[in-house]
Amino acid sequence: MKTHLKQSRSLRGSTLVLVVVVTALVGLVLIAYLSLVKTQSFSTARSQVWNSAIPVIEAGVEDALTHMNINGTNNLLACCGWQQSGNLYWTSRPLGDGQYVVIISNWVVGATYNSQPVIYSRAFMKAPAFSAAHPDWMLAQASGGSVSQGLLARAVCVHAKPICMYKKAMVAKGNVTFGGNALVDSFNSEDPAKSTNGKYDPAKRQDHGDVASNAQIINSLAAGADTKIYGKVSTGPGGTAGFEANAVAGSEAWVDAGINTGIEKGWFSDDMNVEFPPVLEPFTGGYLTPSSGNYLGTNYDYLLASDNYQTASINMSSTKTMMVIGQAQLYVPGNFFMSGQSRIIIAPGASFRLYVGGTANFCGQGIYNDTGSALNCWIFGRPTCTTIKYTGNSEFIGVIYAPDANLHIGGGGSDILDFQGASITASVTMGGKFQFHYDEALADKGPVKGYYVTSWDEMLPQQAAELPSEIAFVLKGTPQ
Repeated sequence: MKTHLKQSRSLRGSTLVLVVVVTALVGLVLIAYLSLVKTQSFSTARSQVWNSAIPVIEAGVEDALTHMNINGTNNLLACCGWQQSGNLYWTSRPLGDGQYVVIISNWVVGATYNSQPVIYSRAFMKAPAFSAAHPDWMLAQASGGSVSQGLLARAVCVHAKPICMYKKAMVAKGNVTFGGNALVDSFNSEDPAKSTNGKYDPAKRQDHGDVASNAQIINSLAAGADTKIYGKVSTGPGGTAGFEANAVAGSEAWVDAGINTGIEKGWFSDDMNVEFPPVLEPFTGGYLTPSSGNYLGTNYDYLLASDNYQTASINMSSTKTMMVIGQAQLYVPGNFFMSGQSRIIIAPGASFRLYVGGTANFCGQGIYNDTGSALNCWIFGRPTCTTIKYTGNSEFIGVIYAPDANLHIGGGGSDILDFQGASITASVTMGGKFQFHYDEALADKGPVKGYYVTSWDEMLPQQAAELPSEIAFVLKGTPQ
């Protein structure tokens, strides 16, 4: 006899429901897992692109710094594909899977000092293909046609500061030689506590009269007996400084102690290694020939106003006088000689930039800078200028930049204001009892030889994606 067990229909229904529920749960877990994997893959890919934007941003910053360092004192539009839109200078270049747009702002056109530009460097990177359909706060949005959708945008704001050439009182490529009783110190024409009416005052003397030579030989700097240098001494690697009896260099307290000789500990280094660019022609056309003229009822052999002047050579003898009444530039490809009672006068409010291609000899009464500021008198020596002599009887207030010329200074007037300013030349020979006073104001307001970064701040994603309206068309048509 066989017995048949009947399976409960309710049990079969419960099993089916359980299977459906378990299957649904497994499906949900699988979907959640796949979604997590997709999200992680998306985040990883996006992070990789986000991080890869940094080298592109840095490339933009380097591009801007290089452009300013090479063309900053002339024309930011001189080369390299840079363009101007309003008050902005910019360029855009592809790099790898993206491109950068770099902008220079806060640029003072025509300024030779005190310009502190701001650089905005933006990187626009191609986002991963599957993320392009899911733009979020990290992705640049199409706005006014400025930026194509699907690009990841990242940017920085960089503040730069100029590196001025005259950080030291006296710099030479080769030897620096001081005769006995020579003196070098400093003052600051823009600080009443360090000057009197903008002029050097021995009672307010400072000890930043630094002297440096690039030479790498014994006695790169030689100081005769009783020479006093209120400042630091530097030579090229391996170079030395030779000090004769009672010659001294260092802090004001060290020098004025009266019992010390040689260089104060910590005030000498042999790490000087600086290159200085050659002096280019200031202009190639559109100049006048200097001629005589009358100013305030007085006749002058040369009268220079606000213009460019050029003449083959100048020989000022006897009582010849040159009067500068404007912002004048004078280019003399040949020799420039002064003798007798001749003199150059720079009137208040005027400035004089003299470029010499041959020998420059400032004897006679020399240059009288009635503005009282070294920033208003510049003597430039072109590569063919190999000798500059200043033995005028008047004080010299100005700056000499002649990297291929041997500078000979001496003489001076009856007072102690022999030389107020700074110099950069091939070598220096300074006569005894001559005093050289470095104007510290030149350290921040002299001509610029380059720029360096002072701050680096990342911009918000929204700011990174936005471009100024003047250049918003840059990324139009960028491939996705």
